[in-house]
Amino acid sequence: MKVLVPCKRVSDPDNANKVKVSADGGAITAEGLEYKPNPFDDWAVEAALRLTENAKTNERIGEIVVVCIGPEEGQQTIRQFLAMGADRGILVKADDASLDSLSVAKTLQAVVEKESPDLVLMGKRSADSESNAVGQMLAELLGWPQGTDAMKIQTTDEGKTFTVGREVDGGVMTLKIEGPAVITASDRIVRPDAIKNGVTPDDHAYPESDSGRYASLKGI
Repeated sequence: MKVLVPCKRVSDPDNANKVKVSADGGAITAEGLEYKPNPFDDWAVEAALRLTENAKTNERIGEIVVVCIGPEEGQQTIRQFLAMGADRGILVKADDASLDSLSVAKTLQAVVEKESPDLVLMGKRSADSESNAVGQMLAELLGWPQGTDAMKIQTTDEGKTFTVGREVDGGVMTLKIEGPAVITASDRIVRPDAIKNGVTPDDHAYPESDSGRYASLKGI
């Protein structure tokens, strides 16, 4: 089973005091900001790792591909998820300023059509813009079934079907959808082992840039 996990770098809220305003006062500049992986993507990657592991032997029975859309600095975000256990990473170079929800969804559509995953598993929203639309847009563009706000995902047939526990008001709604599918993960789906154990991604050894574990797709 192949799982594609879109990921994003977001400005670190712990460094909000470094935010600067442009000279004309009309915009916030990115100069001096520090970035970290979107926390919802941490949870999505960890959920993907568990989906592609044999629960009894911990043997990997699938492939996880992370994809980041953004500037060259997105390589750092990719390496952090490779350090968590993802198998490959794809960087689609783009200017952050040009990325709205629909353009991101259309770019991901092109990547999905190249990679042919069994599942696209992504964080339900981004911590910076609070956008909660890309997953739904991507599912519509692909014509795939979707499960949103997932707090539980199971498959017993390596991605042919998925059972999704959706977080809803007052409880959990259980859906059974056929793959390939798009699922967006809530913050209750799982806690990343690295965080749960008090270890941050910075404590992992990142693959070198020439390791061949990530690639840049141009012209998408």
